[in-house]
Amino acid sequence: MNFEICEEFKEHFYDVHQFHYLDENKRVNLKFSWVLKTIVRKNGYWRKYYLTRFINTLPRCYRITVPELFNRYIEVGKSSFIEALYEQTQQNAKAEGRNTVSTENTSRNIGVELLELRLEKIHSNALFCNMPYSNDLHSKNYKKALKGISKKDKNFWRKRFKASEKTMSYFTADRDFIFKMMLLLGTTCVEEGDDSSFFNIRVVTGERRDIDYEDALEIGESIFFEQFLDGVKAKYKNEALLNIRKTKNALDFLGVDPYAYTFDGCVGEACKTDIFFYPKDGWNSDRWNFNNHITKKKMGSSVRAAQAYKEKDNLSKKSKQTEITYWEVLPGDRIGVSSMIGASKLISKYRKFFNPKDIDFLLNRKKYSGEQTEIRPIKKFYLNREDQDKYNHLLDKNDHIIFPC
Repeated sequence: MNFEICEEFKEHFYDVHQFHYLDENKRVNLKFSWVLKTIVRKNGYWRKYYLTRFINTLPRCYRITVPELFNRYIEVGKSSFIEALYEQTQQNAKAEGRNTVSTENTSRNIGVELLELRLEKIHSNALFCNMPYSNDLHSKNYKKALKGISKKDKNFWRKRFKASEKTMSYFTADRDFIFKMMLLLGTTCVEEGDDSSFFNIRVVTGERRDIDYEDALEIGESIFFEQFLDGVKAKYKNEALLNIRKTKNALDFLGVDPYAYTFDGCVGEACKTDIFFYPKDGWNSDRWNFNNHITKKKMGSSVRAAQAYKEKDNLSKKSKQTEITYWEVLPGDRIGVSSMIGASKLISKYRKFFNPKDIDFLLNRKKYSGEQTEIRPIKKFYLNREDQDKYNHLLDKNDHIIFPC
């Protein structure tokens, strides 16, 4: 890691020491608790697919298609997450169908994970006490009930469990969530006998769909009630069934395809870099015909990019040299950042080339909930293209939020 996390952001990160034989490597991880709390606070106000935009700015280990995170994302994102996962899996399935190649997380892998989801497990591990569910009545009532139970009460755990049971309606009373969840489950292939497609996600819309929506809807209902709701009490199963029937009856009355009507086909922009570079005259200007990038030699990590550019002819031939590419950034060009990691890279290495007011905004006022902020340099500098590369880390196996005990 060749940058420093800004002091203003450090409360949202923690150090991780990785060991390989006698070698030790220190990295920083973004706290998954911060990711969840941000989703909870913003989810009620975000427009459609803003959740996707936010998750795309995070390290890749937190992306939408990571199965280990499905339970938590369903808990905090509910219908917004189901929309995002549906669109991503449909995109994967279409790509695999056209090219007969696997995507970064194949539809087969995701199909298996979807069929193993159980609402009872999601509910039992939910973090109702620790999340700011400001607009949800069920979690509010749960917190209120807990305040009324004394820990000295000999029936404390029984009363706590009874209060917790009622929060199942947080999921089953949400008509939008349960209907979209059922539709998503209907995209999985559960017809045994064909090893090449079993568990795959099937395309359900468009001219080249793999299954008609009526059949997908029937499969989805079966999986939803027999598997996804397995272990849920009859009272809450009936609540979910009633809400699904109301939605189905409304769509039948309209005579529309529930998949095409419910999901609008927008996946959201990918965010493949931590720092974005936009030349003021565009990429087709004469500036890039002869000078679209500058390649030079850099000796050691202590030599700054600007120094390496000016002193490239003076580097010792005996030293170990590494080839690195830089963008020439001029006043008037735009530099974009969407994440705290991108802002930390920019500020720790290139702070002096920007207006202090812009740096202050990135440090103290930007919310980092997926939106991109663009700032312009006041001096020419050279942006190391490696600094644009997305910073990644592994899922922390010791994080009980991701891997409950």
